[in-house]
Amino acid sequence: MATVLIVDDEVQFSGLARYHLELEGFEADEVQEAETAWRMFTSQPYDAAIVDITLHGPLDGWGLIRRLRSDGRFRAVPIVVMTGLDDPALPDKAAELGCVYLSKDAIPEVAERLRDAIRASLRAVRVVLLLPGYSVEGTLHLPMEPKRFSDAWEALIQSPAMFVALSDPVISGSGAEGGTSTGPVLEVRKDRILAVMPVETSG
Repeated sequence: MATVLIVDDEVQFSGLARYHLELEGFEADEVQEAETAWRMFTSQPYDAAIVDITLHGPLDGWGLIRRLRSDGRFRAVPIVVMTGLDDPALPDKAAELGCVYLSKDAIPEVAERLRDAIRASLRAVRVVLLLPGYSVEGTLHLPMEPKRFSDAWEALIQSPAMFVALSDPVISGSGAEGGTSTGPVLEVRKDRILAVMPVETSG
């Protein structure tokens, strides 16, 4: 379950955003100041953030986002920029900082926009996993941050999760029940993976 930090000094908006996120299964905390948000991120990193632009205090929402993006730990964290400002340039400015834009008029869409931000923070890599007696080809979703596949794979293996999730899998080999099968998502136990190879794709 993804944990989200909502940064907004208008509690009626942060509370409404939290309500819609929790309806969709996210866990959310609220904070009103950018400096407090920064301290919370560095002490208990969150999976994603929703940040209002016009925060009170010395650091506004843009300043918080730039600070997060300048730190290697948070450079790829999914962020939704949430604002009540009416400025047609804001979506492009948010995109330049690797964020998804959301108007406060559309807060009921916050979970959908957050999922957009999460998808944008990942890159899809087609791989083949070798397991005892069979292999699985599928799409692995990795953080965009690592420049080398080997680094990203190592980080994934070292994470506490027990499984690797592959989308659009194709299972082949004598060890696979039914020989060859497909499905939307397959979870593979990490301790059974013997080797992994990226699949070269054209275009």
